[in-house]
Amino acid sequence: MIRTAQSKILIAPRPHASQSTRDSVVHVPMHITDASLTQEIRKAGVTPLAEPFLDWANNISKQIRKKPGFVCLKINDDGYTNQELRCVYAAIARTLGSLNHRYGEFFDVKDRGLDHTKEAVPVSKTRASTGFHTDSSAANYCPDVVGLLCLQPAHSGGESLLADAETLHDWIALYHPESLSVLTRPLYRDVITPGTNRNISAIRKNAFPIFSRTENSFQFRYMRFWIETAYQKLGEPLPQGLRHAMNLIDSYLLDPNNTYCRSLSR
Repeated sequence: MIRTAQSKILIAPRPHASQSTRDSVVHVPMHITDASLTQEIRKAGVTPLAEPFLDWANNISKQIRKKPGFVCLKINDDGYTNQELRCVYAAIARTLGSLNHRYGEFFDVKDRGLDHTKEAVPVSKTRASTGFHTDSSAANYCPDVVGLLCLQPAHSGGESLLADAETLHDWIALYHPESLSVLTRPLYRDVITPGTNRNISAIRKNAFPIFSRTENSFQFRYMRFWIETAYQKLGEPLPQGLRHAMNLIDSYLLDPNNTYCRSLSR
């Protein structure tokens, strides 16, 4: 798979969900859009310089922006080369906003023989399961959009699991309100971005909440492993109530009733 992340030009409004019981969870929907190219566009050229192709990519990005939620773009397999699929993916990504250059604008998600438990490297460069998480553990960077292109599906496993973080927040607020205080305060995160200082001072500057909510915005930033390693490196215990609060998050996200599972195909 190939991943990219970008800052989005237009952020669609998020739906607000509430529930009186855990069984009445409301999910942000998954939208499936056909993104197949016409033969005319393919003949004109699937390249960054072909105007019909760029017009098509802009139209697809407009469809993505229409609704909140998760979008799965499907292209009928009609002899597309890997390079054509990469160009399709790149063109759509570029129409959504500026791309992240931290690991290169596009990078392969594959096992590179690394171990994130022994050195500070992105889990996407290992064969480990990441569990539920959001991308970026850096305080000064949070992508609005994360994309994946599937060129070669896994022989087994490899499913994408998705969940609505705002519904998770509302569930905690309803059933475990005492845990919100620790989840909405700045918490240290380990520093793993290549080319940056990764010392104790850098970790102390790299703190932000798991949940941030205002009248007009909502943000959820979570990867438990990098929170725990940050406090281990600082030689400090986790803040009181944080372990229990993260256990609540994990238990909610591990419940298949609260998640959407999809296997990506080429």
